[in-house]
Amino acid sequence: MPLTTERLQLRGFVGADLAELAALLADPQVMRYSVRGVMSRSASAEFLEHCRVSLAEEGFAPLAVIEQRSARLVGFCGLCKERFEEAEEVMLGYRLSPAFWNQGMASEAVKVVLAHGFGTLAVSSVVAVVEPQNQASIQVLHKAGFQDYLHARYFGMGVRLYRMTRERWQALLITAC
Repeated sequence: MPLTTERLQLRGFVGADLAELAALLADPQVMRYSVRGVMSRSASAEFLEHCRVSLAEEGFAPLAVIEQRSARLVGFCGLCKERFEEAEEVMLGYRLSPAFWNQGMASEAVKVVLAHGFGTLAVSSVVAVVEPQNQASIQVLHKAGFQDYLHARYFGMGVRLYRMTRERWQALLITAC
């Protein structure tokens, strides 16, 4: 079930992705705004396995983002179930290697993930949690059509909680045509 864009392929993680994923998740620059912080290789292996299980059981998960031209792992992007403020939500998450920042790849990956989530899987709502200081991530969300947010607490941190409904996503598609 790979998802493709002009430059990217998003697919389920495989064991061979661990070395590049672990390097990504161990990078303090990449993990600066992560509530979990820098991750060890064993924590990265657990994350990879969690992604594989979620994809098999739920039909969605964080996916490996591969640059088609070089076949390199760029990062990950996808949906996952997450408990947030006493409710189970479908949450959007993404991380990219700094070598691929400021090239529109995060926006490209997010848009294809949302299209798959809302269009193919018929998810009713997707949330995104971002720290107010993470302007690059906020810009990615705005480009994807997320607008309004609430101030909330997530793992004890003050965050913005963005939400997009399937109806809003469909309206954005109509407006884009």
